[in-house]
Amino acid sequence: MVEYRFPKPMVVGSSPSCPATVWINENHQQNMANPGKYITEVKGELHKATWPWEPKGRGVKGFKRFKKLTDSTVVILIATVLLGGFVALFDLLMKGGVFYLIQITSGASA
Repeated sequence: MVEYRFPKPMVVGSSPSCPATVWINENHQQNMANPGKYITEVKGELHKATWPWEPKGRGVKGFKRFKKLTDSTVVILIATVLLGGFVALFDLLMKGGVFYLIQITSGASA
């Protein structure tokens, strides 16, 4: 027995049991109505954030201001090189292992 299903034109979503709907947050509508308030709130949130450099008014000048940022960058670069070396070594070992298995199996069948 063959079952035939016809599309339902009234269903909009990808799942007929739960059609797609658009959700708009009330706060989003208020922010879109008053962009000045939105920008003020964004600036307030950015002042609360912790940045990886010293502010200009603290008396630290030049690249010494960016010590945390520089140290973090060096750590990430070292970790990336070590991870790349590990992946390359693992790839080389796996390649050698597969070639060894191929030689064993081809030698046994000949």
